[in-house]
Amino acid sequence: MADNKIISHGNFLLQCLGISAIFSGLILRYFYVRHQWQNQIGLEATARLQALQSRIRPHFFFNCMNTIASLTRSDPKLAEEAVEDMTDIFRAYLQESDRAWTVSEEVALCRHYLRIELHRLGNRLQVIWDIDCLPENAAFPALILQPIIENAIYYGIEPLVEAGVISISGQLTADAMIITIRNPLCSDQLAKYQSGNQMAHENIRQRLAVYYEKGGMLLTECDAQQYTTKIIAPYAGDS
Repeated sequence: MADNKIISHGNFLLQCLGISAIFSGLILRYFYVRHQWQNQIGLEATARLQALQSRIRPHFFFNCMNTIASLTRSDPKLAEEAVEDMTDIFRAYLQESDRAWTVSEEVALCRHYLRIELHRLGNRLQVIWDIDCLPENAAFPALILQPIIENAIYYGIEPLVEAGVISISGQLTADAMIITIRNPLCSDQLAKYQSGNQMAHENIRQRLAVYYEKGGMLLTECDAQQYTTKIIAPYAGDS
């Protein structure tokens, strides 16, 4: 009788060990598959960024060259500054995609870009910055904000006959940085804007998801007169 109890107890222990082994194997398999999936997403995001870097919009390049050519005749000093701005922009696009980047560097890149566009568009373009609350040294993925501002000008400002305003504002919460870009929108441009932005926004969403491990988001909304884009980037302070 005692021997049967010992055998029964031993079988029970073996069954428990077997179940534990199977369960442990499933957990290990889950983490392995998750790791492989994250690696694949990371590779895809890197490929997308490199593709973005390799195809700077031709219209932007030609606009830059035309602006510089015009300034060379009217104001050589401004032409020299425009060349320096364009050089900084191209350097950012051609850099290694995994290079460390910060909020201040992305903002500086956007200011270089906007200076060139201000030379070209003059009083038709007005820009309002309100980002003093954002931590300058916070880690931030490269080439996230600049393409959004470029689209805001291309689809929001250029179609206007009168002047238009682009506002770039920042908000810091307990666990995130929020950057909001607003630009005017003609009602007859809505379909074109949404179509033109779809691929760019999807690329940015995927890159934010990878960079912040699904914590980053890109949100958009529009009404009859304004298009709004929000970048939400997790931030836990300097700790």
